[in-house]
Amino acid sequence: MSLQQAVASLAKPTLIIYAADDLMFDPAIVPDCRRCDRNSAIDLVLTRYGGHVGYLSSQAGQHQAGDPDPWWAWNRVLDWCEQRGHVAGN
Repeated sequence: MSLQQAVASLAKPTLIIYAADDLMFDPAIVPDCRRCDRNSAIDLVLTRYGGHVGYLSSQAGQHQAGDPDPWWAWNRVLDWCEQRGHVAGN
């Protein structure tokens, strides 16, 4: 199954966080990732940097990105859940 086929079949709200410099995947899939917006169930956060394990950032990585948040990806997930009303109290 291709990425496009998998993405097209998603019906539940889905957050995809993907870094274009992820060494585990061929950079050629980035244009396919950008097509995720064709499925209203998907919210894509596509970053230029982040590598494969971008959920925790070192101080050097924080400096490079200009973002002081060492838990950047985790906080994007929490923000997304809160926006979708999936966080307790909402």
